[in-house]
Amino acid sequence: MSKKKSLFVTFEGIEGSGKSYQSKKLYNKIKAMGYSVIYSREPGGTKGAEIIRRLILSGTKNKFSKTTDALLYLAARNEHIEKKLRPAILKRKIVICDRYIDSTEAYQVCGDGVKKSLVNSIHKEILNNIKPDITFILKLKISKALKRINKR
Repeated sequence: MSKKKSLFVTFEGIEGSGKSYQSKKLYNKIKAMGYSVIYSREPGGTKGAEIIRRLILSGTKNKFSKTTDALLYLAARNEHIEKKLRPAILKRKIVICDRYIDSTEAYQVCGDGVKKSLVNSIHKEILNNIKPDITFILKLKISKALKRINKR
């Protein structure tokens, strides 16, 4: 691989589809080949974003309004971009990430009905053209995903 450009790879899919497993497997393979690679996840990936992640995922479901929930995910993404993704990309590293912007589209916009214009507006401000070079969307039957989730 040329050192002229970084490579940003994301994994998306429903819960239990194997995103974490496959993204970590790719990370380990690339690392073993001697390339400069980092692994990350969303929400999370940095100290501040992990604090927001714990806030979002702890306690009762629907503890926040759908807009507040979306804004928290976007705040975690901003921290992640500023503190981890942008610096790694500027250093021309390979970045492997478990979830990114497609998850917001799926869960907050399509799932919860948050205004797409709100998400797009915030993304326009925080992304600064940091978009994946390739996204792997993992598809799985819901019944199989539920079996995997229940094993956890």
